[in-house]
Amino acid sequence: MSWDPDQYNLYADERRQPLLDLLAAVHFEDDLDVARILDLGCGSGQAIPHLLKRFECGSILALDQSAEMLAKIPANYLKLCVHAKQADIATWQPRRPVDFIFSNAALQWLGDHEILFPKMMTWLVKGGVLAVQMPNNWQQPSHTILHDLASDGPWAATLKPHLRTAPVLQIDEYQKLLKKKGVKVRVFENVYNHQLEGDFAVAEWLKGTTLGVLLDVLPADQAAEFWRLYCEGSAKAYPKGDDGKTLFPFHRIFVIAQKT
Repeated sequence: MSWDPDQYNLYADERRQPLLDLLAAVHFEDDLDVARILDLGCGSGQAIPHLLKRFECGSILALDQSAEMLAKIPANYLKLCVHAKQADIATWQPRRPVDFIFSNAALQWLGDHEILFPKMMTWLVKGGVLAVQMPNNWQQPSHTILHDLASDGPWAATLKPHLRTAPVLQIDEYQKLLKKKGVKVRVFENVYNHQLEGDFAVAEWLKGTTLGVLLDVLPADQAAEFWRLYCEGSAKAYPKGDDGKTLFPFHRIFVIAQKT
């Protein structure tokens, strides 16, 4: 997928709130000096100012696979203690253990979480914390309409390799998976009732992520028709209210694990 930072940040305030909630839920025991921080899937740097504020003396390595997103990180964020790097976090490995791994709305793009999450715990020092937030809206109309539409029609064969019906595990599976590794873990889900401005707001939201993946691989004429049909279907499932805003409930999983 060729990421469009402007499309992704169309609803920047709504996307920022889970990031802030994730960071606020993180607590360190034993007064660990948090000096080395990883921001996995950093995008255009939404978390960087908040990480800098929380960990004033920390060194941040911000990783993302998208050059387009990395290019949007404000230059003033790239201080001596902040470094941005283009990398595939599915295969990347740190050179030495870190104190804190932060990942907001990124790991749902990767598979094999049964392997990925225990692997990330090995990147931490003793007492270090992994904090992850991932969308979990796959069973909601926003995503089921998209999946049904992509599975039928002239584009079905093209889109089939790009369909992901449930890239995240169930909440209890993360709990069991990490407890097996002897770590302290908290897993919970929040539902954000976003009130979105604009026409076809849910379609515009998904166009910055999951829907954008599908549109990106279609010929222009099919992409235009696919977009029209998704706008139509999502507008029926999520109609505008009397105030002109669209209520969009969005589920998100939070995983916070400390290495003991």
